Amino acid sequence: MVSRAGVAHRPFASLGGVNREVCILSTIDKPNYDSWDPLTTLAGVAGVTSRARLATTILQLPPRNEVLVAKQAAVVDQLSGGRLVLGVAQGGREDDYEVLGAPFSGRSARFERQVSRIREMLILFPQIASLDQVERLAEEVLPAYAEPESRAA
Repeated sequence: MVSRAGVAHRPFASLGGVNREVCILSTIDKPNYDSWDPLTTLAGVAGVTSRARLATTILQLPPRNEVLVAKQAAVVDQLSGGRLVLGVAQGGREDDYEVLGAPFSGRSARFERQVSRIREMLILFPQIASLDQVERLAEEVLPAYAEPESRAA
C-alpha cells in the first residue's frame, strides 16, 4: 500500500500527521512476526525524507544490547537531521524474547538499567552524536523513564 506521498505503509505502524505541516512515520517492534527492524527501517527512510518525524512507536529494549541501540538511534538521528523520536518499552510478549534469545523474567529491572545506561552513554560519549543531539536525546526523548528513586514521591 502506498500513501499519497508515495511512501509505502507496510513497514510502518502508523503514517499520519496532525496537519499538513507535521507528518510522523513510526515503526513498531515485533521480532517474532514478519516485520521490519525499526531502527534499520528508519535509517533508510531518513535518506528519502526531509520533513517527516521518524519514530519508534515501541522498541523493545530488554532483549537488546542498549549500547548498540543507543548508537543506532544516534546514527538515525544524525541521518535524519534530528527528526528521530525514540520510543522504548519493556515489551510483554514472551515469544519476542524467545526469538531474540533473551530471558523474559527480570525484564522490568533490566529495562530501567538499560535506559539509565543509554542516558549515560549519550552524555559520556559525545562522538556518538553531536552535542546538541546528545542533549536533545538525553533531555527530551528519554525523560519519561525516570530513575526509580526520582519516581518515589
